[in-house]
Amino acid sequence: YDLSLYCLARKHKYYNLALSILKREYEIEKYPRLRKWIKKRIILLEQKDFYEEDFDISTELSDLRKNVF
Repeated sequence: YDLSLYCLARKHKYYNLALSILKREYEIEKYPRLRKWIKKRIILLEQKDFYEEDFDISTELSDLRKNVF
């Protein structure tokens, strides 16, 4: 559920909302590969100088499928 909300927040460029959702999900996630993926996304979103172009939602979903599932 939280990952769906994260994807919607990212798609609509609500980065602060996406970050808060990921932090909440990170705290409760038990699956190690997904926790690692979430942590990487948190670090990326916390950077002050990230480029919005680097956060294409289709690339994000592809990365999730490739590295987690």
